[in-house]
Parts: sequence; C-alpha cells; structure tokens
Amino acid sequence: LILIHPIGIGLSSWFWKQFINYWDGTNELLAPDLLGCGLENGNDEWNPAAEVMLRPDKSTTLAYTEAIETLLQQRIVAKAEYDFVYYGQQHEQKCVVVSQGGLAPVALELAARNPDLVSHLVLISPPTWAEMINPLPSTDRAKKYRAYTSPMSYMTYDALERPFGFRTYMQRYFKRRPDDQFVSFATEGGRVTKLARAAIASYNSGALFDRSYEHDLRMIEQPTLILCGTSDAQRTEQRESYLFEMQDAAMAMVEGKMMLPWESPVEVRNAIKAFVREHPDRSASDKAGTHMEDPALAMTGQNRQDYQFKWGTYGEESSGGAILSEIASSSNGEQMGDEDAAENAINGIVKLNMPPPMTYELNGHTLTYREKPAAPGHEFDPTLLLIHGIGIGQSSWFWEKIFQRYKGAIIAPDLIGCGLENGGDPWDPLKRDVEVPLDWVEGIERLMQNKGFDEMHRCVVVAQNGVAPIGIKLAYRNEATVSHLILLSPPCWERLTSAFTSEEERQRRHRDNIGSAAEFYFNYLESKIGYRMKIREFFKEKPDDRFISLATAKEATRREARTPIIAMNSGDLNYRSFEAELTALVQPVLTMTGGNDRVYTDKRPGFGLGPYSTKMNNEKTVIINGKTMLPWESPDAVLKEIRTFLGLKDDGEDETGRSQDMFIRARRQPSLQ
Repeated sequence: LILIHPIGIGLSSWFWKQFINYWDGTNELLAPDLLGCGLENGNDEWNPAAEVMLRPDKSTTLAYTEAIETLLQQRIVAKAEYDFVYYGQQHEQKCVVVSQGGLAPVALELAARNPDLVSHLVLISPPTWAEMINPLPSTDRAKKYRAYTSPMSYMTYDALERPFGFRTYMQRYFKRRPDDQFVSFATEGGRVTKLARAAIASYNSGALFDRSYEHDLRMIEQPTLILCGTSDAQRTEQRESYLFEMQDAAMAMVEGKMMLPWESPVEVRNAIKAFVREHPDRSASDKAGTHMEDPALAMTGQNRQDYQFKWGTYGEESSGGAILSEIASSSNGEQMGDEDAAENAINGIVKLNMPPPMTYELNGHTLTYREKPAAPGHEFDPTLLLIHGIGIGQSSWFWEKIFQRYKGAIIAPDLIGCGLENGGDPWDPLKRDVEVPLDWVEGIERLMQNKGFDEMHRCVVVAQNGVAPIGIKLAYRNEATVSHLILLSPPCWERLTSAFTSEEERQRRHRDNIGSAAEFYFNYLESKIGYRMKIREFFKEKPDDRFISLATAKEATRREARTPIIAMNSGDLNYRSFEAELTALVQPVLTMTGGNDRVYTDKRPGFGLGPYSTKMNNEKTVIINGKTMLPWESPDAVLKEIRTFLGLKDDGEDETGRSQDMFIRARRQPSLQ
C-alpha cells in the first residue's frame, strides 16, 4: 500500500499512524513524506512556487507524482528484479495507491502513468467530481497564492500552529472533537516551522488543480474505491458522479467525516481489504504468476465479477422495485380511511397508507399479504394481484401508491422470506428448502385459492422488475384464473429466454453472497445512506426519503431477510429459459418500462424489448416517464396505462366517456334565457 498523506498544518506521513497501527496484514506499507512536508523527518525544504516554475510542464502534481514514482522504482520494481536475479522468482509486484483528501490528483496521476504497477486506487474523502474536472483559473490561483504568502498571513499561520487554534480550525473536518494525539502531533515544534508553510501555501492556492482530470478519470482502468465518511453526506452526494463516469468505480461509507482514516481506522482497513479482494486486478487477469504479498489482500481464486462493489451492478434485479417520487407529508391521491391509514408503523417511524397485513399458511409456513376491497362503484373492476420485487427491505409496502390510486380490489402478497416486519416466517435454508421460483409461485397460488379466484372471478397479475418469471409462471399455470399479465420494467428478452446461470455458477454466487465481504456490503446497503446511493442507479430522479425509510426499517432489514436477496443475486430466478411459457401465453400481456431504462435503450438484436412484441402472441409494449421503479416514479401514468389495457374508463369519466368534472361545470353554466 502506498499511503499519500494530505497537506496542511503540521501534516506529514505521521497522519497514517492510526491506520498503520491497526493494519493486520503482512504486506508492506509505504507512507512517503511529500515534497516540502515531513521536514522533521529529514526531508529537504522545497518551495513549489519557485521550483515548479523550472519544470517544463509547470505541474506541481507531476512533481509530487515523480517523487513517489522514484520510491516505487526503488522499493517495488527493484525488489522484483532482485528476486528474479538472485532467487529465480519471476513475479509482478503491484501496489494499491491510497490518497487522502485533496491529494487525489497525485494518486490519479500515479495510477494513470503506471498501469502495470498500480493495481487499485483508493481515494479517501476526495474532491467532488466537479472540482476534479474543472480547473481553477490561473488568475485565481495566483491571487490565492499571494494571499497565503503575504505578511498578513503570518498571524493566521501563527494562530493555527498552536494547539488551541489548530483544534478549533480542524473541528469542521472531524465528526467529533479532534483528539489530543492528533492535535499534539500536528503542532509539534519541528512540524510547524516557517519552512513548512511553502507546501501548504502552494496546495491551498489550488496548485494541484491547474488542469482538468476528466480524461484521466474516464480512461483509468484500475478499480477505484471512493471512501467517504457518513457525516460528510453533502459532499458525498456530489461525489456520486465518480460511480457513473469512471470505468470501474465503487463507493463505501464508514463512520467519520473528512479525516479518515484517523477516524475509524479499523473500518477503513476493512473496506480497503474487501474492495481489493472483490475487485481483481484487470491487468493481471490474463497473466500467470501474479503475486500479492498479503494473504489478506490476495484473491481467493474465485472470480467474483458478479459480486461487484459497485452500485447498480450487485444483483441487477436486487433493487426489487426501488424507485421513488417526491416525499409528501401524506401521499398524493385519494387517502384511505382512518382505520386503514392507522396501519402498522414500520419500526415506529414510517406509517403506511395501506391496509394492515394479514396471514395465511402454506405447508406450515406463515405468509403475509395486504388486501384492499374495491371502492363503491368499482366492484366489477378487475382485481390486481401485485408481486413486489426482491431487494433490501422490499415487501408489499412497495405498492403503496398503487393502493392509493386504483379503485378496484388489490391483493399484494409478500413472497416467502419477505415482509418479516408484517409477521411472516423467515426463510431459513437450513430448515426449509425453498425451490425458486416454484415455491414463490405456489405460495401465491395458495392465496389465490383462499380468495376464491375462478373462471368467473379472475385476477390481473402485475410483476415488478426481476420477478417477471414468477408472473409468467403464474399466468402460464393458471389460465382459468389469470385474465391478464402486466410486466413492469422486466429484464430484457435475452435474459428471460436463456439459461442465465448454470448450476455451478449459481452455487458459486451463493458462496460469494454469504462471505465476510458480503456481510460488509449488506450492512452498508441496509443503512439509509448506503441504500440511497445504491438505488440511484434505478431512478431517473433522486429517490425520496419516504422510500428510503421504508426500505431500511429495522424489522425489514433483519439478517434473516437477506435469504431471498441472496437467491435473487445468485440467479435462481434465471436458472432456465422461460421462452416456452412466454410464447405460449394465451392471456393479453402488457410490457411497461421507463424511457430511461437501459433495457429500453438496448437496441442489440435479441435484447431490449423488441422481441416481446415480435415473438409473443398478444403483447403490447408501452413506454412511460421514469427508469426502472415505475410504481414510485410515475404511479399515475402506470395506472392510466393499466386501465387502458384492461378496457376501463378513466376515473374521471361517466358512462358516455365525458369527464364528470366537465359535465358538472357545464350543468352549472347559466342558461341563455
């Protein structure tokens, strides 16, 4: 590990002391003092403003980078050559570059210039994406430098170099009060000399941001971890562009603010180890003999590409239905009665505007569901049977906005292992073997039998996102009782009609989803900030707080609730092709997706949505505003398309098709007499 310390009052390689003390690997950690820093350790004085001007490139960033490259050549490359010459051991020596704060440009330069030497990049509390890609104008940098080196600045330096002034200033960067050890180290006499101010003045004037790093960020191939503090939420949100603009970027959150890893060194250590373990070195993937010294960092030999640390790729279907609209104190649309609205509060925080959950039995297993009767005048509207997606905290609550808007009857079952907060039994694989998706289908079929569905009283099955195979099997197996099938944001045709995962692959994925790294990842996603970051991938707009609170409620994210998610992420729903059922369905099928859904934008032959219309007998595809989680993004548009598909008149029309509101207004107009 190459540890690049931040630049500031009294800061040098000692900044990594806490992290190094808690590191439990056997590999080497190198914490160089940057040019002009660490004078107390014997580093020479260095004045960037004067010496950088002598460089042809006039780059402070490259000056720092080249100094560290010299260290890498001497301690890593030379060691590999020595081992080969004297011991006949031929292997590549790799390093993980870790930077703190505003030194991200230096780490980025190191990775970009040394792709065969740097395997991974870790940016702790880096600048925002906008700060990295928008250079500071030279006039602004010159003005700042004059301010930081003028005699007027001496009083400020003098104050900050004293313990009281330093602690007061650094408070903004810590979640809690800066500890005495940190303050003592930073304000030691040998570290706060006037000679040490030159590097600080250069850095604070923006010398590292004299150009845009957008090209480097987009082109870098090494896996990159953006590590942020939970109390640095505002800047963390502005860092999310790293995830979407870089080739292989991930983000993780640990306790603290901006002075990681001095804050939470153990959590930072665990995050880095998990990241390196789960993200193979791309440049070494095709080479034999790649060697890493630390067994704690070495790959296990299993290809974990499906257990990505990147939001939006960890189990494509595991979002379960996580798309939101804007929060309101009470949801838009018709409100339910007081008795219904007094529905259970999840974890005592978020109250649902839905009927309370009810239970039924399947082979000794308690399952739950929610049911809403038809409103007066809508008793003959088709009953909707809503199947929620599978993901963190997902259950029947996902359909809250549809419950509020649809006037006909609704039944929303919780799949086996889901909705534990509603009183359902957890799915324990050691005690109960569940065949996926068949048992999920049979659980819903038992509920359909209990509710008396038959040829005269049929239902419309609505399946969300990755649980499309459950909806397809329900319709295929129950032609007499299922009148229509509606697939909301389904996977592409290719995924549903090919064996996406072999048995061996599924078993490997199961193992990957229950390891220590998976535990770390689940814990993060079950937090509000982690979950919000993850589901951004499935939304056109920013998700709202209400959805986040519902999905991350304590009872909904119990450890026992992870089993269905593991099954989904392991590919258990895609173990075979469903083309035979899709092409044999006799019911009308509505496929609805968002205009920003990548399935809709995929124009490759055989992929996307095109084959649904060309290969199925009675299918209709509609595109509405949104991305993947349409019942939360565009509930009104979803209901409008469903009513049109079922041949129902709009709620605002009378029997003649005229708007009731318009008819009332016309009737109240004064007569011509």
